[in-house]
Amino acid sequence: MREHFANILTIGDEVTAGQISNRNSQWMAQQLTDLGLRVYAHHSCNDERENIVSALEFLSKSAAVICITGGLGPTTDDLTRDAIANFTGEPLEFHAPSWERIEYFFRRAGSEPRDTNRQQCYFPRGSEIFANNYGTADGFYLFDKKTHTKIIVLPGPPRELQPMWADNVPSRIKPPKSSEILTSWRLVGIGESALQYEIQKLTPPPKSLRLGYRASMPIVEVKLWQPNETPTMEIENFASELKAILKPWIFEEQEQNIMEIFRNDVIANFPGLVICDQYTAGSLHKILLQDFANASELDFSVISAFGHHSAKTHAPYLNIRPKSDSALVIIEGKFGTEQINIELSPPFAAEREKFNQLAIAYLACKNVLISLNKLPM
Repeated sequence: MREHFANILTIGDEVTAGQISNRNSQWMAQQLTDLGLRVYAHHSCNDERENIVSALEFLSKSAAVICITGGLGPTTDDLTRDAIANFTGEPLEFHAPSWERIEYFFRRAGSEPRDTNRQQCYFPRGSEIFANNYGTADGFYLFDKKTHTKIIVLPGPPRELQPMWADNVPSRIKPPKSSEILTSWRLVGIGESALQYEIQKLTPPPKSLRLGYRASMPIVEVKLWQPNETPTMEIENFASELKAILKPWIFEEQEQNIMEIFRNDVIANFPGLVICDQYTAGSLHKILLQDFANASELDFSVISAFGHHSAKTHAPYLNIRPKSDSALVIIEGKFGTEQINIELSPPFAAEREKFNQLAIAYLACKNVLISLNKLPM
């Protein structure tokens, strides 16, 4: 099963010393998961050549893919290429097209590269080079025959790493068939402990299933991994019972976009929706305008009340609605706190439950009202 696992290695004294935040690992882990690989470990290592080699030896035992960032610069402490050459036993070879790109990069800026930049053009023999269109450090791919490990090496700056990944990596590391299928649900209105209490009421899941949770209040994500094969009756029953337990709090399912829900369900069912917001001091208004900047056909509006003015004081103004059956949401609370009150005024009492599930799920979770409330004014 090693072929279905990947490890991430971040190299640099600035990472191990805590001088910078290691966001690349998080981003790559998300990409690897989307490709159907399971991330076994995140590992950080300083710029010592021996330590990098030791890290590669350790990580290659548990995964068939190692994704590496950092240590590709022109200085004496950029030793990632040398360490990989030592690990694989492949000598470094000069790659002329990389030097030509570096010369072009500098001359376009009215300068000339230094000899120290030439070290960025040496790669272990057998490497496939990834051209860097945004910097001087080309990345590369190398298959290590001794450990049967695919090694992906990328520069550290995200603006260089992410386009290089998109252009080169997925086709080289995607497993022929994922060992698991991931289903996920995002919930609002219930905390982790209360959710765990509800799920414990179910029959224990089959051993072939894995359950996971990720909380970023007020949102809790529930993840279910199951074997990529025809599900047994036991698996189907558990998955069905789990979704039934979660249903009252679900606002987004895997492959479901909350913006599409708002567009296709909320706006379609409640044309002329009016949101009267005092709590976020205009932040919600701004976010909605950004999200729907190119959707002029959508029939909704937002009124923002600032300072000590209550959103309710604007309610009389809302009589000027584009449609008589439009719905009203009033959002109030104390700025800078988590004290929030959401009142609904759907046009028909019978629609209240549907309106609550759709509209307020969106409003309560889109970038999280509480987070918006705490943004600087």
